Amino acid sequence: MKICFIGTGALGGYYAACLARAGEEVHCLCRSDHDTVARKGLRVKSCEGDFNAKVHAHRTAEAIGVSDLVIVGVKTTSNEAVPPLLKPVVGPDTILLTLQNGLGNEELLHRHYPAGQIMGGVCFLCSNRIGPGRIHHIAHGHIQLAEFSGSVRERTRRVAGLFSRAKVRCEAHESLGEIRWRKLVWNIPFNGLSITANGATVEDILRDSELFQTARELMAETIRTANEEGHAIPEEFIQQNITYSSNMGYYKTSMQLDFEAGRPLEIESIIGEPVRRAGKLGLKVPAMQELYAAIRRWSSCKR
Repeated sequence: MKICFIGTGALGGYYAACLARAGEEVHCLCRSDHDTVARKGLRVKSCEGDFNAKVHAHRTAEAIGVSDLVIVGVKTTSNEAVPPLLKPVVGPDTILLTLQNGLGNEELLHRHYPAGQIMGGVCFLCSNRIGPGRIHHIAHGHIQLAEFSGSVRERTRRVAGLFSRAKVRCEAHESLGEIRWRKLVWNIPFNGLSITANGATVEDILRDSELFQTARELMAETIRTANEEGHAIPEEFIQQNITYSSNMGYYKTSMQLDFEAGRPLEIESIIGEPVRRAGKLGLKVPAMQELYAAIRRWSSCKR
């Protein structure tokens, strides 16, 4: 397959490098770091062993052309710029996969493309972009995929197989909504509190009794909202997330890194949209609402 990546930062860059290392034909839209990637490829400093991967680097989407699989990995704060970038690379048979955080990303794509072309995925990945074409892979990397419309198809398994052959654990799931809400059970508390608790790392949140209790409350409200939407997530999933997070150490969330760098924050997709959906369902989610309001204030102060 001809694979195109829109966004080759901490997330897109890592997965593009993995697929290229496995021998796939990978094309990357690179603007700020085009010259470095074209010359040196993508360089990954990884907990599983460092590696370099040669990819096709392009300054424009037009230079890439229509692809078999297009993977969107840009921050959701750049979503308005995505549709024009997709136009030259998406044909009638192209599979369009977004690996972005939060809710509403597939719906945005559906405004421009048929539901049957769209897939969504969630990534359980600890990685940071540390320089032009350079990715630091700290931990994890697991991907879960699902169709935006309908159940698992042959192509869903085919895309999952691409990642699996690239040594990235990848699973096809029946419910996109469920896997997105499950990811939010982690993303809402840890991304949000990393800002409102003045740069708290994952370990800081787990060690501080007050932050830890707030994180649990946020997880519980997220699960209640997901359940009300029809996604069966058990209360035991809270402890699973805490256990999963315990080996991350002093890991800074992507939102905290964006905050420190003065970049826009993915507030709306990760926290705002879940709060709005809870409101439409008539649910009271005071911890989520308070976090949403606080993080918007922090963001305004930073600007």
